[in-house]
Amino acid sequence: MRPILRSFRRRPSAGKIILLWAEYSFLLLGVVVLGCFVWVQADALAFQAYQSWRLDQLQQGKPASVALYLKQWIPWEQEATEPGQRTGVEPTTSSAVSAYDGSPPSPRTERSTPSRTDRSTSFPPPAHSSVHDGTLIGRLQIPRLGLSAIVMEGVSARTLRLAVGHVPGTPLPGQPGNVSLSAHRDTFFRGLRKIQQGDIITLSTVSGDVHRYHVGAVRVVSPKNVKILDAYSGPGLNLITCFPFYYVGPSPKRFIVHADESADSVVSRTSNPAPAQSRPASMNEATIN
Repeated sequence: MRPILRSFRRRPSAGKIILLWAEYSFLLLGVVVLGCFVWVQADALAFQAYQSWRLDQLQQGKPASVALYLKQWIPWEQEATEPGQRTGVEPTTSSAVSAYDGSPPSPRTERSTPSRTDRSTSFPPPAHSSVHDGTLIGRLQIPRLGLSAIVMEGVSARTLRLAVGHVPGTPLPGQPGNVSLSAHRDTFFRGLRKIQQGDIITLSTVSGDVHRYHVGAVRVVSPKNVKILDAYSGPGLNLITCFPFYYVGPSPKRFIVHADESADSVVSRTSNPAPAQSRPASMNEATIN
């Protein structure tokens, strides 16, 4: 009887201890990875929701700030504001422009808000000198694919994690040439794998202009082939992402969608031509795997 009791009291072997620790380590690693994934997704969704609301506000000539956005979710704050009571900030015509130059709207500026029909002449496309990294550009939509995403200036890691990025040095919406936008293949541009010729793409800007495009060509090129961005005279739109879509590690190719601007786009054709553009040395600088 005693030998049997002693067998139960034996300590686990070193091999079992190592396997046990490995099991707990992998479990902890899985929890951490899952937590990071949830955080990244939640951060991007919150950013898109706020910037989408902000874009709608600016297009209507209304003030837009984080405080005003959060007040939407506080019912008692809205009830406390009586009808006709001044909120302290008036809609201004400079609100739409502030998204480009980074300056906050001023309540002392002109208070007349232009109608949507004449915004294209009231708010000409901004110069590149007034656009910096992280500036709100507009909203990109491809109805057939169910794609809708906010477009920000720049292609930094943070920008592409939160939104579609406008490639610096390429024309802005409403300027001559081809607007180039970039995003990750596994986030905002995942749906591009199903893009087809003739698909409609819209790009609405802060000023209220709506640029309408029709997909004309889809190509797969080398990351160093930056000439493809100017292969068409424009005005048009280039969408850039990595290829293949399902690939482990850095993708060896770039997936380029070119769309020509339609004649029914609500844009200002009297804007000043864009200055000479500086191209990235390669499309590795325009998109990140």
